[in-house]
Amino acid sequence: IARVNQHGLTFNGDSAAANALDDYEEGTWVPGLAFGATDTGITYGSRSGSYVKIGRFVYCQGQLDLTGKGSSTGDAAFTGLPFAAGNYVAGTSQEGSGFITWWANFDSGAVPTTFWVSEGGTVASIYRALESSQNAIQTQTNTHWKSNTQVRFLVQYMAA
Repeated sequence: IARVNQHGLTFNGDSAAANALDDYEEGTWVPGLAFGATDTGITYGSRSGSYVKIGRFVYCQGQLDLTGKGSSTGDAAFTGLPFAAGNYVAGTSQEGSGFITWWANFDSGAVPTTFWVSEGGTVASIYRALESSQNAIQTQTNTHWKSNTQVRFLVQYMAA
């Protein structure tokens, strides 16, 4: 049984000190967008992000409002995550995930989405469900974004 008292959280009679979090942090970060790992000419009307880090768990939210998608081509990714992802899941480099929660001015084939945060990185690769199949995903690319696309998104992963 868990109990909270003036000293903190206790479980089955142990001490609050035994259950103390060794790391709790709240902060802001500046998300970016890249195509093919570059962001040549991308401009933003606004962009912002916030995060909560509890131990190794990182929960991020972000928003990007583009005013120009630039000239880079290739797979789409959100950049600038506040902490590098660790290596906690055996047999894969996928260490985190997320999704776009709101969007405007997207190509019709761009959503729904999911993200892949790879170990050691601060980037969330963006994937989309294929319209022709409920069982497959494919990377989003620069062709799915417009110069006035707006997105709000969530990402979660474990930091290194």
